[in-house]
Amino acid sequence: MIRSMSRGDLIRCIFYKEDHYEEESGIASKVDEIKKEIVVNDKTIPFSDIWELHDWGRAK
Repeated sequence: MIRSMSRGDLIRCIFYKEDHYEEESGIASKVDEIKKEIVVNDKTIPFSDIWELHDWGRAK
């Protein structure tokens, strides 16, 4: 799923942070396969912390 995502895609991400899960929805401003992280709404999320990810394609 992550490999098919690109900058500008509308996504919903559930991820682990410290001792709980959080949800972030918005436009992916960066998908970095080298650093293994995604940026949504100015929040950097490591791939390893992602529990669930939905990609709704390009934002209009």
